[in-house]
Amino acid sequence: MSSFSVPAGSEALVVRASSAYVASGRQGLQIVDFSNPVKPVDSGNFKTMQPAHDVAVSDSLVFVATGAGGVVIVRSSK
Repeated sequence: MSSFSVPAGSEALVVRASSAYVASGRQGLQIVDFSNPVKPVDSGNFKTMQPAHDVAVSDSLVFVATGAGGVVIVRSSK
């Protein structure tokens, strides 16, 4: 068993394959790779202009709902 810290204020999490996509409030989007579940690693992040409140993933696209009521679309290489 292991753990991975995400920023305070994180609001939503979606898991696809061996990646977790976290809506991390003012920190934007954080991506955690847990292909080695004993040692998860930060595999990327994307700073949004407004706080990230929710996240959804479809294929290689990550949809991040932001505080301004908008949606930011990010292409993931995972």
